[in-house]
Amino acid sequence: MSRPAIPAELIEVVLENLWDERSALLSCSLVNGNFYLAAQRHIFRSMWLKRRKDKPDLSSAVAKEACKSTLLPIASISTMAEIMAVSPHLGRHIRELTFDLPVREDEDGELTRILGTVSGVKRVAIAGVSLDWDSMSMYQESAILKLITASPSLDRLHFLGIVQLPRAVLAAAMRFARVLSFSGSLQDRDGDDDEPDVEPRLQTLILQDCSLEILQALPKAAALKKLACLPYSPTRTSHNPSAFLPYVPSTVTTLDIIIGSTQASPCLSNLPSLRSVTLRYDRGTRRYLPMRFAETLAQLPAVSLTVIFFTPISTPIDIWHDAAPLPVRGLDACLVEDIHFRLHAQVSPKLLKSGNKLTRLRESFRAALEAALPKFRLQFSFVMGDWSYAAELP
Repeated sequence: MSRPAIPAELIEVVLENLWDERSALLSCSLVNGNFYLAAQRHIFRSMWLKRRKDKPDLSSAVAKEACKSTLLPIASISTMAEIMAVSPHLGRHIRELTFDLPVREDEDGELTRILGTVSGVKRVAIAGVSLDWDSMSMYQESAILKLITASPSLDRLHFLGIVQLPRAVLAAAMRFARVLSFSGSLQDRDGDDDEPDVEPRLQTLILQDCSLEILQALPKAAALKKLACLPYSPTRTSHNPSAFLPYVPSTVTTLDIIIGSTQASPCLSNLPSLRSVTLRYDRGTRRYLPMRFAETLAQLPAVSLTVIFFTPISTPIDIWHDAAPLPVRGLDACLVEDIHFRLHAQVSPKLLKSGNKLTRLRESFRAALEAALPKFRLQFSFVMGDWSYAAELP
């Protein structure tokens, strides 16, 4: 008597609950043919393709952070090219794809062939730190452009450390991706760029160090809703918000920026649709409110405000503000009523693994801000560990 087959719906329920357990998915794929076919969709759902014999350099680190789960397949471009040559149907299972731009000629062709098998992808991250875009072949560039423009399911697109990205590729990204992030540099403008008739899908733009060139390259028809201008690290604040805010579209409702403690308060009067603002401050060891914080707060419109402070913590006994703070003056006419404060403690791996919750720091942080801002409704959150630009990408 043959054993009754497990319904396909039940197999799918089992595998859905194991989506981030690579070893369990591989085991399930060995049960029988039904499990094998169903498991493929999950095993190849998310993938990072790295350069051959890739050392732990900057490019690998950025790509690894951009790949949402390193428990899922991470393979060299050459290895995956061999797999796809035998089973090209696996490309249609890929939903999240991160890949390094190759530096070897053979890998250039292999990556081109892999991208030709991909359909149905929702998230793409292209890592090419210090690699010039023009170093790739015309065939690979064509394959990448096709991936961007001919994938109807593409939702999120991230360029990580791309050098000399062609403006035509950026324009295509802005038209076809709903969420776009960019770090790197653009090629020089070559005459007047004609805007295509395609209505841009772009709603969220995330920039590293906020290049004015990128904002100026926005299609006129773009209805941008969210703009985030972040540095490579909190300690590298190289841009002044006052320089780029005049170029931000008036349609933006959510703004996320990092500002220096002594920089002038950002003027947001040209953003009538603004509803949410996030301000990030690198405080170093100065664990108290920034010098011009009251001025910044007083000039903000009636928005939902989040303030993030980054501070390095070396010992469990570190505290926030070692003196009793006085209430901040000059905020009687402030339009902001609710503030969410987040303290991001940048601790060493040793301190992080120790399990210490930094209770003294948490309690002193909350007490100091409640004393300084008694008229506001405050919320607090606390984060421990490193911060990186790539880890912020959706």
